[in-house]
Amino acid sequence: MSFLKKLKYTLLFSTLKNNYFILIFLIILLFVIYHDFNIFLVIFFFVYLVYLIKKSLKLVIFMSVIIALIFIHFFIKINMQKHAFTKEFHESFKVIQSKKTTSSYQVIFKKGYVKVIGYSEEYLPSGSIYEIEGTMSKASKAHFEGGFDYNQYLTYQNIIGIIDIEKIVFQKKGFSIYQIHESLNLYFNRVLETSSSSIVKALTIGNKNDMDESLEQSISNIGISHLFVISGLHINIIALSIHFILQKLSIKENLIQIFTIGILSIYFCITGLSISVFRVILSYSLKFVDKLLHYQLSRVDIICINIIIVLLINPFYVFQYSFILSYITSGMIILVSHLLDSKSKYKFIIVPLKISFLSLFITLPIIIQIQPDINFLSIIYNIFYIPIITYFILPLAFVVAFIPYLEIVFHPIYLFFEEVTTFLANIHLLTFSFPKVNVLLVFIYYVILYFILRDIEIKRKFFLKLISLIFLICLWNNISFLNFYDEVYFLDLPKGEAILIKERFNKCNILIDTGEKGYNDIILFLKKQGIKRLDLIIITHSDSDHNGMLESILNTFTVKNIYYNPYDEVTKKVIPPNIFHQSLKANDYFEIANLQFQVLSPSKDYSNSNDNSLVLLAKVFGKKYLFTGDITRKVEEKLSLNPNDVDILKVAHHGSITSSSQSFLEKINFTKQQDEKIAICMNGYYNQFSFPHVQTTKNIQVKLYITSNSKTICIRRNQFLSKYHIINNW
Repeated sequence: MSFLKKLKYTLLFSTLKNNYFILIFLIILLFVIYHDFNIFLVIFFFVYLVYLIKKSLKLVIFMSVIIALIFIHFFIKINMQKHAFTKEFHESFKVIQSKKTTSSYQVIFKKGYVKVIGYSEEYLPSGSIYEIEGTMSKASKAHFEGGFDYNQYLTYQNIIGIIDIEKIVFQKKGFSIYQIHESLNLYFNRVLETSSSSIVKALTIGNKNDMDESLEQSISNIGISHLFVISGLHINIIALSIHFILQKLSIKENLIQIFTIGILSIYFCITGLSISVFRVILSYSLKFVDKLLHYQLSRVDIICINIIIVLLINPFYVFQYSFILSYITSGMIILVSHLLDSKSKYKFIIVPLKISFLSLFITLPIIIQIQPDINFLSIIYNIFYIPIITYFILPLAFVVAFIPYLEIVFHPIYLFFEEVTTFLANIHLLTFSFPKVNVLLVFIYYVILYFILRDIEIKRKFFLKLISLIFLICLWNNISFLNFYDEVYFLDLPKGEAILIKERFNKCNILIDTGEKGYNDIILFLKKQGIKRLDLIIITHSDSDHNGMLESILNTFTVKNIYYNPYDEVTKKVIPPNIFHQSLKANDYFEIANLQFQVLSPSKDYSNSNDNSLVLLAKVFGKKYLFTGDITRKVEEKLSLNPNDVDILKVAHHGSITSSSQSFLEKINFTKQQDEKIAICMNGYYNQFSFPHVQTTKNIQVKLYITSNSKTICIRRNQFLSKYHIINNW
């Protein structure tokens, strides 16, 4: 304590006081550059650093030391993970968490300083120690640009890989802090009987795993997901309740603060060590120390110190969305709190409206990274949902947690909430999809937003800046019109195939096949690409791994035309009457936006969906493509082709042994190495059949890309330079 008392008289304290925000800005900027390198941001960083050196060299020195400590810790953890990874092992692990999935239990094991994920058919209680024999693999990286990078996600959770358990033997019981959370979850499963239990668990202990998927999606669609995670809002209500009760018991203020921090620390363990709970506990502790020792720190200083302490403990938090959204929202409220005041008699509406409006626009670029759809009606919805959840449903959920018999009262309220939320989620009036963009655009967005808030604070006119921000949002929403490249994407999907042909400046978008039903990767990919309109969908044949997502795509995007083979009744039944559609057969020819397609097959009904596949020879952006669907050798041999007809081959039937015969490949000159020819095999990353067959890969002698290895393949042409690039491994 004596050290803390002396701290405020040190040069370090006086130099950093009221300057912590500069330090946080530099830390975040450096992490952004590390994660998504951009030369403009690097230049900006050095220019800003020169400015700071001129302002105060001491400040820069102190900041450099703190930044160095955080980054040294970060790279030590990364390096430790690399050295800890081993493909085969026979070791003892402690169970940290066990979570029920659709068909098994996802288990997080820990040994030493690293964690691994495994799957078990049986429930493994937290704290138990098992001897495990098996193999370990890395999680998959992003399958396409803007896709979910599971490997990166696990890395920042300090999880080094996924184990395939071959043998597991129980050794002994142990202890894990997660046992508290797990025990409460099991307790709720035992005493709560209705579907409303999922909301009780989400609001009280932070467990959303049992929430109905459709309801969770509806909650996400209307922009109120933040109300169903343990956040600062929830913790502050708990803290205020504790403070009120202890105050009524005439306990001294300092003791109340200590008791509050202690009880919240217990709750931190109950919620499974939630970062948002830790943030609030740390804030309470810093405020208490500040008041006790008269540091006279500003609220901005306190939240910045909070961030620094958290990152010194675990620098991986900076890449976790719960951390980012938690701090950016609370920081925003602190920075603009004076702008939220209102003397109007309608302030009970005006203040929440301001908070909701600012929260959306400040977190917009972050939320877009999580999901591309933004519902601007959420500004209105939050005005009503925040007080209803905070002051009615949340307290009632805690009451039900303590008195389960009252579930009979809570359940009808839950059903009403579910009905209203589902109804509102189906209103898409102001819902827009935002594609993935360069980090530079996000940086510009925040710069403009900063100047708008600054102008509001000093009561300066900000109309032009507001127009600039609206223009930037509109530009972001329609960024595909500024795409200078012609692109052909061969998607790495869980199952099945989908190929997107995308002409520059959003002139023309063609989708060949849609992938397997039930996997929304294709929907997310199209939205991340900024696609709103598909000029043509071509369905090669009726198998669900090629047309399974057609109905979902029709419900999500504007589709102008659909072509299919004449024997595909399955696809025909899905197409609504307002969309132009027609069947194609051998010798048909069509042209769209200067892209030429010749139909080579089918010429008859083969009584087999694979052999009835549409086979297309296409001239696309100066290259000759052969799209083969799932045809077998029988059809391949009948195709009328010459050695120079094909530059890029879509390997038939995912690389099956029944296709890609030696004679067919010789016919199109794919049996000897040639730089100008490539083959692409789309085998799906949930591949059940070990595609491609080893014989197929031997037969193809040109450069062969396999999507399960190379991820989505993009063949990109720069129209102005007439150059082609092949992009993979996003």
